[in-house]
Amino acid sequence: VNDSMVSIGQLTGLMTDDPVQSDTGNHSLKINITDDNSSWSTIVINYEVKNRAPAFNQSLPNVSKAWNVNYSVFVNASDLDGDVIIYSVNHSIVVINQSGFLYGNYSFKDFGNYSLNVCLNDSRDSTCSVFILNITDSIPNVSVMNPANNTLLTNRYLPVRFNVSDQENVSLS
Repeated sequence: VNDSMVSIGQLTGLMTDDPVQSDTGNHSLKINITDDNSSWSTIVINYEVKNRAPAFNQSLPNVSKAWNVNYSVFVNASDLDGDVIIYSVNHSIVVINQSGFLYGNYSFKDFGNYSLNVCLNDSRDSTCSVFILNITDSIPNVSVMNPANNTLLTNRYLPVRFNVSDQENVSLS
């Protein structure tokens, strides 16, 4: 056998191999066979060792968060070849570290929908998944202050005062 990653059992003729990442690609295996009468034959087997791309172990759901609520999720992924996974994301509104932890801290200026493309790469292949992050306004604080006298006369209005505040200092009506 002319290939160091392949072995053939002398008694069984069973061919086995255990390729590693660096073996990815096309190979040609030349096997010389002889018998007790010194007759011989040569066969050539062409084969390809393929890399398996990293994969998400879960789907990334669409998320809606108020701007003042931080978002974080662990991106659960694996690579069946045991390759190191490199994580990336296409937008700076979130960060993903090399452990797969994705997180974001937002300000009230970040309102809107973001299409986030999270990618896994093992230096040979990549897999990506898209999810939508919707950053919304926070809910304003509203309190109602009723007058001390709640008596309503016919054809009169009940005076009610509202106090409204908003964390973004946005004018409310």
